[in-house]
Amino acid sequence: MNSLRSIVWVGVGLAIGLLIAWFLALFPAPSGQPAFDQAPSRSKTTHQESLAPSDVAGQVREALLIQDLLVRQAAVAELLLTLGPESLDAVRQGYEGVLIDLGDSELVLLGDWWARFDPRAALRWTDHHWPARFSTPVVGAALREWGRVDPAAAMAAAQMAPNERLKLRWSESVLRGWDEAQLDGALEFAETLGDGPTRQWALYTVTRRRVLRDGPEAAIAWAEALPDDDPRFKRHALMRVATAAAAVQPEKATALVDRQMDGPYYKGLPQRVAKGWFDHDPEQTFAWLSSLPEGPERDEAVRETFRLWLRFSTPPSLAWVQAQPGARWADPAHAVYAGYLAKTTNPEKGMDWTQRIVGEEERHMTQAQVARIWLSVEPERADAW
Repeated sequence: MNSLRSIVWVGVGLAIGLLIAWFLALFPAPSGQPAFDQAPSRSKTTHQESLAPSDVAGQVREALLIQDLLVRQAAVAELLLTLGPESLDAVRQGYEGVLIDLGDSELVLLGDWWARFDPRAALRWTDHHWPARFSTPVVGAALREWGRVDPAAAMAAAQMAPNERLKLRWSESVLRGWDEAQLDGALEFAETLGDGPTRQWALYTVTRRRVLRDGPEAAIAWAEALPDDDPRFKRHALMRVATAAAAVQPEKATALVDRQMDGPYYKGLPQRVAKGWFDHDPEQTFAWLSSLPEGPERDEAVRETFRLWLRFSTPPSLAWVQAQPGARWADPAHAVYAGYLAKTTNPEKGMDWTQRIVGEEERHMTQAQVARIWLSVEPERADAW
């Protein structure tokens, strides 16, 4: 038997060749205490309770002190709907007398209401008000409302986020408002964002909402009808529509794959459909993947889908792969499992598992990977093998 070091070199050669407020509602009030009474614990101990209930500030504070979460939210929203910009100072005064934690839903309501008449000031407030600062729900509420009326200005503000992760989240909020208002230009805007993650995230948001609003069949038809003058953009649109559609009606998504199988937009589609489908019905997802023609698209879809399943739902994914006999379509899943065994259990078991891999190239590559792991943790035993 060749030494593991030889296997490593074979693998290297092959590699070179290839390249928080909601919880309050969960706990009932003590016996004898009305569930919807005000909760003194929500009142700040430093607050001077001198606000008259008839004042706007007093009404806001009274609503915010309601103990039951759903009743409280309804009361605050109903009150804010009756108030205009002239009540801003009073509303803020009412909020300041109540204990509200980071990103609480009451702050989301305030951000949404405020952004209806002065979104820039609402965003400045979130930057300086500690419980709201950089809170995605609160900032998102303001940006979403702003996106309903002036998406271009709102998107420009979203690009001022302090980091890339927040920039994506804030941009998504603007796009949600933009889509809700059914204003033209959201898709065209996504096209202007270059080829980076912001463009892909914007495109994902637009296509996901189209599936939710219009249904998978209409959304797929829309994506297929996009012009071919920007094939990269159309391919991304098709892939993201396929992912969203697979979570709702997988048969529509798999039909899309069938139609595109011999065309320029097939690349990446099987993996996208499997990604949207597997957490609802993983075994049926893999049964569908097994029916696809042999090739790199099927291999990559099997590999990455099993990798995700293994990460997020380990016991059932292990039970599934252990029950799979050697079959060419399942090779990528067996390869991932062999690497998993080598890293988490026993490299020798991982090496033994590679014998289930039918394809010679895939088997040698996986053996090289397992050998590298084994040599790093048990060099003498690995050499003896």
